Amino acid sequence: MKLAAAWAWLNSVLESNTFKLLILPVAGGIYAAGSYFGRRRIERTGESEEIKRVRELVDLQRAMNDGNVSVEDINNLRQQLLGKPVEQAVATATYSLSELSTCASSPPT
Repeated sequence: MKLAAAWAWLNSVLESNTFKLLILPVAGGIYAAGSYFGRRRIERTGESEEIKRVRELVDLQRAMNDGNVSVEDINNLRQQLLGKPVEQAVATATYSLSELSTCASSPPT
């Protein structure tokens, strides 16, 4: 008798809109999150990514020491590479604003 009542209750829950609209998406989200973290734990990608990052930094440090390159030299190079587009953008914006102000101040012909 209890088994029949439990089966009837389970059947009513499965057929209800609450189950379809609320419980299924929540269960799907929990399953997706669990499988993601489970895969990450099994693969240990966090540790391997950290090891790869440290190895790259050590190689960079070794290359800098071999080539007598300092951090200041790298910062100067970065400034040169990133600074030019910024300066060009400022010059273009300044030119565009001056053209707009010239057009706005001249009478229509």
